[in-house]
Amino acid sequence: MERIPLYDNICKYGYFIENKEDFELQASRLEDNDIIFIIDNCISKELIRQKYDNKIVSIEKADALKYMNPNMPMWLENEEIYNKVLNMEYDKILPQSAEVVPSLNCSFRCEQCSYRPTKEKEGIWSDRRTYKDEKFYMSRETMDIIINKLHKAGTKNIVFTGGGEPLSNSEVTLFGMELAKEKKLTFGLYTNGFYLNDYICKRICELDPLFVRISVYGLNENEFEKYTKIPSKNFYRVISNIKKLISFKERYNSNFQLSLSFLVNPILVNNDDDIEKFFENNFSNTNRSDNMNKKLMVLCMNSMILGGCIPSPKKQTEPITVEKNPNMMYMLVGSYATPDEEGIKVYNFDEQTGNSQYISGIKGISNPSFLIPSADGKRIYTVGEDAGKSSTANAIKFDKEQKKLTLLNSQPTDGGAPCYITLSPSEKFVLTANYMGGSITVFPLDKDGKLKSETRLISFTGNSLDKERQTQPHLHCIKFTPDHKYLLASDLGTDQIHVFPVSENVTDGVSHSLLNESEEFNIKVESGSGPRHICFHPNQKFAYLINEISGKVIAFSYDKGKLNAIQYIEADTVGAKGSGDIHISPDGKFLYASNRLKADGIAIFSINQEEGTLTKTGYQLTGIHPRNFIISRNGRYLLVACRDSNSIQVFERDSQTGLLKDTGKTIKTNKPVCLKFTF
Repeated sequence: MERIPLYDNICKYGYFIENKEDFELQASRLEDNDIIFIIDNCISKELIRQKYDNKIVSIEKADALKYMNPNMPMWLENEEIYNKVLNMEYDKILPQSAEVVPSLNCSFRCEQCSYRPTKEKEGIWSDRRTYKDEKFYMSRETMDIIINKLHKAGTKNIVFTGGGEPLSNSEVTLFGMELAKEKKLTFGLYTNGFYLNDYICKRICELDPLFVRISVYGLNENEFEKYTKIPSKNFYRVISNIKKLISFKERYNSNFQLSLSFLVNPILVNNDDDIEKFFENNFSNTNRSDNMNKKLMVLCMNSMILGGCIPSPKKQTEPITVEKNPNMMYMLVGSYATPDEEGIKVYNFDEQTGNSQYISGIKGISNPSFLIPSADGKRIYTVGEDAGKSSTANAIKFDKEQKKLTLLNSQPTDGGAPCYITLSPSEKFVLTANYMGGSITVFPLDKDGKLKSETRLISFTGNSLDKERQTQPHLHCIKFTPDHKYLLASDLGTDQIHVFPVSENVTDGVSHSLLNESEEFNIKVESGSGPRHICFHPNQKFAYLINEISGKVIAFSYDKGKLNAIQYIEADTVGAKGSGDIHISPDGKFLYASNRLKADGIAIFSINQEEGTLTKTGYQLTGIHPRNFIISRNGRYLLVACRDSNSIQVFERDSQTGLLKDTGKTIKTNKPVCLKFTF
C-alpha cells in the first residue's frame, strides 16, 4: 500500500492495511512518526502489539477515508469509489474535486513558486505571461465549458486557484464561482490578496464560498519583498485588502471560512509570539465574528507554512460587537466654504434604502473642495483650495465613536488652487494636484498621520490649443494605477497625462523618494481636450479619462503604465466645456460622466467587457453644476453633488440598463463639490 499523508496531522504519514501480507511488508519501513491503520480488524493486533502498539489504529473503512482526504466526503457514500481509491485506480474514478486555474499570470515573482519566471539575465526577470498575451487567461466561454463538464462528470467540489493568481483574471474567476453556486457545487478560492478591491470583496461575500484562503508571504514588509520579489510597500496593500474583505464579510454576514497562510523563515521567526504579534499589529482593531478561530493551525509543507484564521488578540477581553445596520456607511462631503462654515460634513448613508442623516462637521478650513479618507476611515485629508500661497493641505482625525472631526494640522501646498488630493498606496504620503501653476506637492506623513513640512514640489511647463484656458499647466487629478506602480497626473492645460514610476520606500518617509522624476514620461491626447479626472475598470485592463474642454471620454487600454487610446466618445454634446467627474459602476458594466454649464447632468455609457469601448445609453439631468458624484458600493445609488443647487441628489441605478431615477431624497447642504464613502 501507498504511504499517505495524514490530514489530521500532516507531519505524519500512515499506511492503510487490509491484510497480513501488507502489514509485514510495510512494518519494516515505518519511520518514527508513521502510523499503521488496520482496516476492519483484518489482522490481529496481538501479532504486532509488542513492537508497534503505539503506532496501530483500528478503524472502519469509512473512517479511513476521513484520514485520506477530508475534502472528499462523498467517498463515504460510495463503496465502489472507495475500493478504487484503496487500489490506486485513480484513472477509473470520476473527478470528485477539481482545481480550476483561471490565470497563469501573477503579480508576484516568488522564488519557491513552480510557475515562477526564469532568470535569463542577471537582474532581469523574463516573464512570458504578460497581460497582453490572452492565452494565459481563461475566457468566460472556457470557464463555462469547464464548470458544466465537471458538473456533469459528478464533481462536487471546486477550488479556484493557480497557476498564477486567479484574481488577476477576476471577471472570469467570479463568473466561475457564480456558475458553481448555480449548480450547487461547493467551491473555494486561493488568492494572494493583491487584487482584492471593493467590488471583488463584495462579490465574494455575495457568492459566499466554502472558504477563502489568502497567502501572506512573510510577517513584515522586508520578508514579503524577499520572497515575492516585488516592492515591500505591497505588503501593506495586501494587509489593507484583507481588512477590507473582513469588513465586507461582516457587512454582508457571509459564512465562508477566511484563513491566512504564511510563508515564514524559521531563522527570522523565533516562536508563536511572532505570529501573534503580526495579528496584534495588523488586525487589533478588526471586528471578528465568533466563528473566526483564535487558534493557529500549523501546516508542514515543502517550506514552513503557518496558517490560521484571523485570531483575536491576546489582550482583547471586551465583547465583540457588530454594527446594528450593516448597510450603513459614512458619507464625507467637501464644499466651497469660509473657515467660519462647516466646510466638511459627515452623514450616515444607508446603501439599501438611500436614506441619510447628518452626524457631524468641522470648521476652520478655507474651501475644502476635495478630500480623501484613509483606508480605515480614521483620518481624512483635504485641500484648502485658495488661489495663492494660502492654499493648504489638511489632516483631520475622524473619531467614529464620538462622531467627531478634529483638525490635526495644516501645511502650505506651495501651489495655488489645489483641487485634488490622494494618499499613496502605503498611506505614508499625501499628494495634492495644484491647478494654478500646474504642480504636484508631495507630503510625508508622521506616525500620527500628520503632514510633515518637508515637502516636494514638482512643477510643469507648457500650454495647448485653447488660448483662454490652456495658457499654462493646470494639474487637475493625480491617481495611482491599480498595480500601484505608477502615478498618473492629468494636466488640463497641456493636454497630457504625466506618468511617474513609483519607488515608495515605506521606511524612508522622504518626500522626494516617492516618485521617480527622472523616469517621467507623458501621454498626449487630442489638442484642446483638457484632461480632468481618470478612473480604472475593475478588471484593471482599461482606463477612462473625462476631458473638461472637449467634453469627450477617452477609453484606454492599460498595461504597465502605458495608456493606449482605443476610443474618443462625447459625454458633452452641447459644447458646454464643463465636463467634470467620471466613475464606473462596481460591476464594471456602466460608466458615468458629469457635465456642467449647459444641460447639467450625467452621461451614461455601457462598457464592452472584452474591448473596453463605450456605447452611450442615456443621459440624466441633474441640479445645477454637478461637479462631483459617487456610486454606493452595492451599486444601487448614485449621488450627485450639485454645487449651485446647494444639494446632493440621490439617484437609484437600474443594474440592468445603467439608467438613473431620481429618488427625491435630496440632501440640502451649502455648495457641495466632493463626495466620498468610508466605513
